[in-house]
Amino acid sequence: MANTNLLTQERLKEVLNYDAESGVFTWATGRPKAAKGSVAGGFSDRGYLTICIDGVKHRSHRLAWLYVHGFYPDQIDHENHVRHDNRLINLRASNSYENSRNKSKPSDNKSGVVGISLSNRIGRDETRWEVKICGKFLGYFDNFFEAVCKRKSAELQFGFHPNHGI
Repeated sequence: MANTNLLTQERLKEVLNYDAESGVFTWATGRPKAAKGSVAGGFSDRGYLTICIDGVKHRSHRLAWLYVHGFYPDQIDHENHVRHDNRLINLRASNSYENSRNKSKPSDNKSGVVGISLSNRIGRDETRWEVKICGKFLGYFDNFFEAVCKRKSAELQFGFHPNHGI
């Protein structure tokens, strides 16, 4: 993706309109392939909406932040994990540390809760729930509910976003 720092808020507002409630960009001027007022952008292969301005592709969530706030933060987090939901209420300025504390549950997760897995390390015939966070072992639990409580408590302690793992 292109270095969006070259695009200014002024130039962005010349070519696009942004509705913060819907998160939708529309063209402020006519384009060769798009009429004035038509919805701008298309999906990238990673699920983000992108818009080409002056021959450069930009991720729409970064454009939304620039449009409203006039600058780019290090990163922008989609609080609800939906990469094409660019409503301003769903976007928050973050850095890689904060962003890593609001990840979706991995598709290969089998327990249904991030950081909790079945383990039979204790004994061949005995399985327990193993709980980890940030690479740190938190313990083994016979009861799934207790394992979840331990993980959620650690998420609060470590400053994870409430949507982490959803």
